[in-house]
Amino acid sequence: MISPAKINLGLKILFKRQDGFHELKSIFLLVDWGDEIHFEDSENFILQSELDPNLPRKEDFECVSERGEVTKNILYKTYLKAKILQPKIKGVKIYLKKRIPTGGGLGGGSSNSAQLLKYFFQTKFPLPFNDEFYTFSSTIGADVPFFLVGKSSIVGGIGEKMEIIELPQFSGILAIPPFGINTKEAFISLKKPLQESIGSNDWRYLSSDVKSPLLDGNLSKFHSLIANDFEPFATKVYPELSKLKQSMLDYGMDFVTMSGSGSCFYGLVTNENKIPKIKDNLKGSFREFQFVSFKTQ
Repeated sequence: MISPAKINLGLKILFKRQDGFHELKSIFLLVDWGDEIHFEDSENFILQSELDPNLPRKEDFECVSERGEVTKNILYKTYLKAKILQPKIKGVKIYLKKRIPTGGGLGGGSSNSAQLLKYFFQTKFPLPFNDEFYTFSSTIGADVPFFLVGKSSIVGGIGEKMEIIELPQFSGILAIPPFGINTKEAFISLKKPLQESIGSNDWRYLSSDVKSPLLDGNLSKFHSLIANDFEPFATKVYPELSKLKQSMLDYGMDFVTMSGSGSCFYGLVTNENKIPKIKDNLKGSFREFQFVSFKTQ
């Protein structure tokens, strides 16, 4: 099965919480591209992985795979958490083909974790996926609840608060650089003030000037109304990302932004027939980058 990547339509970091996490507001979308993952019964935890030959920064994954220190892999951490919730769980054998890069803002690890939780608690030992379960899953990774829901959502809190939003299907190109962004450094760069969570539901709401073109699929208008707070930091550290974004727009994409805390950028188009030519142009201009065509789910 596919363990899908996600992209962010805008990302606003509101403030730093007392527990050290940051409150955010964003729109998360799943794409029809990601890792391949399969599960089998086992007496122990076993991970067997292979890497897509196009995957950049292979060493980042290798060090937490079965060829490195697997106990640092999010799948192993998910397994241990699941056993606390359900002691009858013995083990699991996982086959993983890794395509989603680390440090790209695409949520690859959280997506893998969510698929394993679904295997345990939908297939083996069914449990209701309710607010309590989403809170539990967020202790593994902030994006895990979204991947459990598996639908386009307005997201708040640290990622565990969600409201499903029905959107048109978009086509686009994902640009994967040969480098990642250090998430901790990205958050530090924002210098957000420390404050207590105020329990507001403001994260749920989109202003009408944003919501209307988004629901209508008017990407060109939407482009000027939403932004990713991490993008200035990423483009300062890696100026080639600014060149990438401008080239994606120049080649004909209607909307271009960074996903998550970076380093991956993506572009969306109204006319998907333009994608092959745009992709060829990008490959010619940025030979060290990987470019993937996708559709939102």
